[in-house]
Amino acid sequence: QKVTDGENQIFLLVPKGKKAPTGYENAIHVSVPVDSAVILSATFGALMRPLEVLDSVVGSGTLENELFIEELKQGYASGRIKYVGGGTMGAPDFEAIQLLKPDIVFCSTGYPDWLEYYNKMKSVGLNVAVCNDYLENDPLARLEWIKFIAAFYEKDATANTYFDGVVKKIDDIRTQTMLSSQYATVLWASIFMGTCYVSNGDSYVAKMIDMAGGEYIFKDLPGSGTSSISIEELYARGNNCHVFIYASTPPYINSIKEIVDNNPVLVDFPTI
Repeated sequence: QKVTDGENQIFLLVPKGKKAPTGYENAIHVSVPVDSAVILSATFGALMRPLEVLDSVVGSGTLENELFIEELKQGYASGRIKYVGGGTMGAPDFEAIQLLKPDIVFCSTGYPDWLEYYNKMKSVGLNVAVCNDYLENDPLARLEWIKFIAAFYEKDATANTYFDGVVKKIDDIRTQTMLSSQYATVLWASIFMGTCYVSNGDSYVAKMIDMAGGEYIFKDLPGSGTSSISIEELYARGNNCHVFIYASTPPYINSIKEIVDNNPVLVDFPTI
């Protein structure tokens, strides 16, 4: 099977015990299914979980206390998974990755530093596959990268079935909400040092809320990225929302109380 990654690398995935066909001398040959992988983004773990291949992960770029996927936490606890650096978007420990001798390293590019890390890993002889799911502006396009990862495990059918099932579930939810007499209004934001960051109207966040039958209150903001607004504007536009989704996770924000303590103006915010 021939697959192309986020940096236009061509991989020829050859089933173990089979001979590679001729004519693909310039492709990166990988025997599949792979037995060991290093993942430098937590989202890759989320894509691997439905494929039931998390037992192949031997190295992670996410610290154990920042993970929510139980299989990965158990891998750390048993010693099977080693932390290889790269947390908070920093550089991975290239030597630590080499020592693990993974069949494949899944990473992202898109930022200059990340592209540098990718090139460094290739230069030391590692097989590096680029999964740029985070660059997609549509939630289903992000999920569709499961098919890319699945190819390295000969799990194509599993990935297709899972993806189609999610699409059907979203369609069912959308149908139910269309029959409802009222849409839930949704505020999605995070706050840092008094400045609020909200997703724009063409972002994957806005599309995800729409898929779920919600009405995103900042859908009028142009573009697919984020905008910064004052906390006063956040309060003025969001105080009548049905749902407030705070876009962060521990250890950065650990509780609603912490949000209010850091931003006292929100103490009587209806959805807090």
